[in-house]
Amino acid sequence: MISIIICSKGKYLPDELIKNIDNTIGCEHEIVAIDNSSGKHSIFSAYNEGIHRAKGDILHFRHDDITHISTGWGRIASEILKDNTIGLLGVGGSHIMPKFPAYYCESPYMSFHNQDNDNGKIIKNSDGYWSSEGLADVAVVDGQQFFIPKRLFPPLKFDEVNYSGFHGYDMDICMQVQSLGLRVVVSNQILGEHRWSNSKWQDKEMMAHLYSSMDVFYRKWESLLPIVRGISKPEAEMVNMMELWQNAYSYRRILKSKAYRLGKLILSPLKRNN
Repeated sequence: MISIIICSKGKYLPDELIKNIDNTIGCEHEIVAIDNSSGKHSIFSAYNEGIHRAKGDILHFRHDDITHISTGWGRIASEILKDNTIGLLGVGGSHIMPKFPAYYCESPYMSFHNQDNDNGKIIKNSDGYWSSEGLADVAVVDGQQFFIPKRLFPPLKFDEVNYSGFHGYDMDICMQVQSLGLRVVVSNQILGEHRWSNSKWQDKEMMAHLYSSMDVFYRKWESLLPIVRGISKPEAEMVNMMELWQNAYSYRRILKSKAYRLGKLILSPLKRNN
C-alpha cells in the first residue's frame, strides 16, 4: 500500500484533489493529510508527522497543488522501488550539486518529467538523460512529489533540527538516502501537473528563505560535495560549468551584501544630481 503524505494549507483537502488521486493511482492507498492551516508545521515536521501516521510500505510525499495526469502511477512507482538499490524516486532533479550553496534548479544538467500550470498556461518539461527504462540517476530531486520505501524510516528523518520553513527538505533527504549507499532516481513514466508560476522567483521573501536553507544544506553536506550522478561529461566542461555557476552565486551574494546596499545609498544623491 502507498501512503500519500500531504502538508495541507487548508484544514481539509479539496474534494477534487482526493478524487484525482483515487482515480489515477491504480493501487491500494491511503491519504495522510497533515492540517497546517494554522501554520504550526514546517514541511519537515509535517512530513515527520505523516510518517508516524502512515501504514503503507511506500511513502509518497507530495504538494497539495499537484494534479496527476498519468494513470496507474502508484503501480509504476511500486514496480520501480522493487529495485532495492533505489532509495528515492522522483519526477525531476539535478544530476549535480556543487561545492558551494546553490539551489538545484540552477543546474544546467537536469532530468525532468512534469508540467507546470502557470495561471492556466501549461508548460511541459520532459527532457533528460533517461535510460532505456525511463529512469535517470540524480543527485537531488524536486520536492513536488517523490516516493521513499517506509522501511528506510528510521534512519531517515526530515531534519527539523537544522532547517525550518519549507525549503531544502527535498535536497536534504536525497543526501540522507545516498549516505545509506542507495540511489536517487527520477522517472519519465509518472506525469503530474504542478500549479506553479515563474513569478514566484520574484518573491524576495521566499527567495531569502530559500537561499538561507541552501546555506544550511551546504554547511551540513559540504564534506560530500560536489556530487555528480547519472551523467558523464568531459572534465573541462564540468570545471567550466562549476566556475560559471559559482560566479553567478558570488554575484548574487554581492548584490545582497550590506556593503553593496550602503554603496548604492551613498551614490544615489550623485546619480540624482547628474
